[in-house]
Amino acid sequence: MVFAAGLGTRLKPFTLNHPKAMVEVGGIPMVRRVIEHLRDCAGVTDVIVNVHHFSDQVVKYLSSQNIGVKIEFSDESDLLLDTGGGIAKARTLLDAPDNEPFIVHNADIFSTIDYSAMIEDHIVAGRDVTLLGADRSTSRYLFFEQESLRLKGWMNLSTGEQSPEAFDPHGLERLAFGGVHVITPRKFFERLEIWRKEKGDVFSIMPFYLGNINHLNIGAWKQPEESVWIDVGRPETLEQARAHFK
Repeated sequence: MVFAAGLGTRLKPFTLNHPKAMVEVGGIPMVRRVIEHLRDCAGVTDVIVNVHHFSDQVVKYLSSQNIGVKIEFSDESDLLLDTGGGIAKARTLLDAPDNEPFIVHNADIFSTIDYSAMIEDHIVAGRDVTLLGADRSTSRYLFFEQESLRLKGWMNLSTGEQSPEAFDPHGLERLAFGGVHVITPRKFFERLEIWRKEKGDVFSIMPFYLGNINHLNIGAWKQPEESVWIDVGRPETLEQARAHFK
């Protein structure tokens, strides 16, 4: 699943008339670049793209391209559901009968990471969810056990806000979240439906993860040091990605 529904407020004025997912790097819209990368490195053959902001542009573009994968759309035109609500809405397209894992990727992440290694690690570890993590500078960190890399909590270093409220970060490994998830559906969707009924249709996925630390096996996979990861959601980082591509 590729998240392509965001408003992209940091990329104005482009997003006043276009969806963020259509911003180009190397002459190719990011939504296509992400799909092609998932196809090439992880063997993805079926893709769900959620749409909201200028949704018709994403649908028209991808429907006219021969990318070599089957693409379906999860339409959030009437109501932007956020990351958690977006996955919940697309459940019928993601919940495989054989419990096969699926990967979720933000459309604004430019990456050279080999996700096949992340998927293999997820399966071998027997996790319900594996999150891409990196040792990079940010104000907000996820904290994991040192050996198992199992999720224990989250903290905003600037404000002191943390979740769960009682969690102690000392002795834990802190990693920045990279906007990519590998998810095994069965138990995940059982807990997600409980959460949706309590919180409503619109909710972010990270509070769900933090609220289900004791119910789901949620861990991390570290970004390889030699790989490139750039969030192109800001003008300055978009230029970094374009320069790297050149």
